[in-house]
Amino acid sequence: MPQPRTVTLKEALARTLSDHRAGRLDRARQGATALADRFPDRSECWLAVARCALPDQGDVVSRAARRALVLDPRTVDGPLLLCHLHEERDPARARRHGRHGLCLSPGSLRANSVAAMVAHRTVALGSTIPIARRPALLAPEQPHGWSILGDAHLGDGDPAAAARSYRRALTIAPAAPDLLYAVSTVTPSALPTAEVARTIAAAEDGRLSGEALEFAGFALGAYFDSRDDPCAALRWYVAANAAHRGRHPSGVEPMSRFLDRSRAVAWPDAGPPPACNRTPIFIVGLPGSGTTLVESVLSMHSAVTPAGELGVLGAVADRIAAYPAGAAALKDGEAAELAGAYLDAVDAAVRPATPFFTDKMPTNFIHLGLIRRLFPQAPILHARRHPMATAWSLFRRRFTTGHDYAYALEDIAEFIDIERQFMAHWRARWPAAIHAVDYEDLLADTEPALRVLVQHAGLNWEPACLDFHRAERRVSTASTLAVRRPLDRRAGDRWRRYAEFLAPVRRRLGIAE
Repeated sequence: MPQPRTVTLKEALARTLSDHRAGRLDRARQGATALADRFPDRSECWLAVARCALPDQGDVVSRAARRALVLDPRTVDGPLLLCHLHEERDPARARRHGRHGLCLSPGSLRANSVAAMVAHRTVALGSTIPIARRPALLAPEQPHGWSILGDAHLGDGDPAAAARSYRRALTIAPAAPDLLYAVSTVTPSALPTAEVARTIAAAEDGRLSGEALEFAGFALGAYFDSRDDPCAALRWYVAANAAHRGRHPSGVEPMSRFLDRSRAVAWPDAGPPPACNRTPIFIVGLPGSGTTLVESVLSMHSAVTPAGELGVLGAVADRIAAYPAGAAALKDGEAAELAGAYLDAVDAAVRPATPFFTDKMPTNFIHLGLIRRLFPQAPILHARRHPMATAWSLFRRRFTTGHDYAYALEDIAEFIDIERQFMAHWRARWPAAIHAVDYEDLLADTEPALRVLVQHAGLNWEPACLDFHRAERRVSTASTLAVRRPLDRRAGDRWRRYAEFLAPVRRRLGIAE
């Protein structure tokens, strides 16, 4: 009787990484761990452990990547995985790991690509075009480098250059759904008709699934929406969201439990402000509610440095035992130390040169108790928008990472309600500390609403704030194009063409017809 063939290490690693790419995370993580246990002296096994542990098992990623570097100090993947690990909560460290990878292999397409992508996501000030050009120059025949360059142009506010780079990538790889999606983020109505037809046929024939169907669905949804065909747009948006949901859990339940824990905390009165010469302005709210717009307005003020979406506050929260109750129990000295750590991390990432800087991480609304403990003098601006408009904005958007609640209407409605309960709780505790900025008010009567916004940020009015769409700053969020145009009063009502589909959200949130 023939003996079963022994699976080689290379084959086992390939199978594990295939499971990871397909979203079978538990299976991939078990396979990688088993390989590292069996071959503890092989760096590639520890790299597999680190890769499969992203994005939510940070300690595992750190230990495994560092173990791989000890076993093979020349491995480029070690620092690149650490780069990915820290890009949200410690951007300065992420960029250091990216530079380490480049030092190990200056001509590596992968190292240059990762360094460029992390720079795009973490650099709030200054252009990233020079580093973004490198992958395209290293391998002009490959589409990935041109896509990265397109991202950089888009972040710099040059949609025409972004579209050229994306279209060049699509020309090289015409059947790639991710590149079709990239073009759709800039000029959805101008997607090549042949590519649209080819992608529809591939999806209908079952040749697209998983992440490929997700990219294709969002691209086709944007295409048909821009051509005023809501029925076709909705069909593809639903397919895209279902493809994502099939690979990722919603993430709503942990947030609901955290809300309960936060409401159970007896938050103290604000302590003494930290001794510092810079004041953060925290901008919170749901994604799609106008947080980027608020930051763009303030970025035009001479006293403000825009720092973008910083994950630093979440990293500070991770240092507090038994959080959030532990935050309320901080002694003044401990709070001052954590406030200093936050400011040091912001300095390393952004180097603000003004008395104020913005921290525009929307979901920091869960950390307002910590914010009041560390920075009692800091303005808190809460961006709000009609819940139905916000729900539609979330459903039609593909997020680069996280936000797994945004891919099913029931989860979106639940998350909107959780945010609403969080903010009601904080306002009841500190009614004078949180200032609402309503998107609809900005649309209806822009200048008076902007004056109030600037006043609530603790600043004197400057007319330049009216020209927020001319801000020369990098924007790496999905709102990068919208905030570079004057306010469009029609934008607030685009969700109404999908009102019937959004009815479950209306019912869940108790919104009148």
